[in-house]
Amino acid sequence: MVRAIRLRLFRIRFLDRLGDMLGRLLGRVGRERFGHAFRPVEQDLSVFLDSIDRFVVRILGQDNVSYRQNANFPAMFRARGPIARMYIDKFLKTHRTPVLDAEDVAAIDASAARTTTFNARQIFIRQHTPLSQCTLLLDGFVERFKDTPDGRRQILAIHVPGDFVDLHSYPLKRLEHSVAALTDIKVALFPHAGIRELTARSATITELLWKSTMIDAAINREWIVSIGARGAAVRLAHLFCEMFVRLERAGMASGTKFDLPLTQVDLADATGLTAVHANRMLRQLREDGLVTFRQGVVEIVDWDRLRAFAEFDPTYLFLD
Repeated sequence: MVRAIRLRLFRIRFLDRLGDMLGRLLGRVGRERFGHAFRPVEQDLSVFLDSIDRFVVRILGQDNVSYRQNANFPAMFRARGPIARMYIDKFLKTHRTPVLDAEDVAAIDASAARTTTFNARQIFIRQHTPLSQCTLLLDGFVERFKDTPDGRRQILAIHVPGDFVDLHSYPLKRLEHSVAALTDIKVALFPHAGIRELTARSATITELLWKSTMIDAAINREWIVSIGARGAAVRLAHLFCEMFVRLERAGMASGTKFDLPLTQVDLADATGLTAVHANRMLRQLREDGLVTFRQGVVEIVDWDRLRAFAEFDPTYLFLD
């Protein structure tokens, strides 16, 4: 009993000293060396702290990142609670097979370094920028997109909670497109080094992560078919069907009604239409008694008819 108390006191003192030391170091580095140009090195410092996190987790226990709560710690790096389990559960809710055993789940838990937030319409991954971590979306909606030199935007994907938005950055180390928050979002960050350890230790984890990226690719191919071969109203109907199925799986639909916090311009950018054309097609879908879209809320009036009109077959989503 006495030994256990001493060990606990040692852990508390160690974490407090670690937090104080690193907090003062980060503050001094930010003020003296970088001044107002601190943001460009924030990612490198985050990667360094992610390594410290993994060391602390392995030595002192899974959720022991309390050193980041030290008063001297810069707010942008401060921990926001236990680092993983509630996060990976969101991923496993929408990616159910292959089934992980308890050891694999614990390993993924321990690989999550920290959480952070971004504001609506904020670009948080820019194309061709070197990346060292993968991003799991916890709350909110995210878009992947490319802008043309003349200012037009093509939305390539819409991500919902439980999605890794850039898992393919692990082998590629950068993206050829950008990623932005459509709403205020919260994400969990998984360093590439941790992803490498996961894939090295477990074939099941490797299969699950690989399957996730393959489903992303299947969705992307379906979007290409829509833009290249489907009529304007059918494109919108198909997108509404897809988002309904995905959000229902994530527990984010109420009956046949769900939040889709996009503007009509966003819908146009996702379907290869002009905003004016998208507006006309939305009116057609509404007047035909299929679906309504008002202020970021979709309500499916007749699911069977909407699905038939959209020629929607959900097999490309690989729902298990």
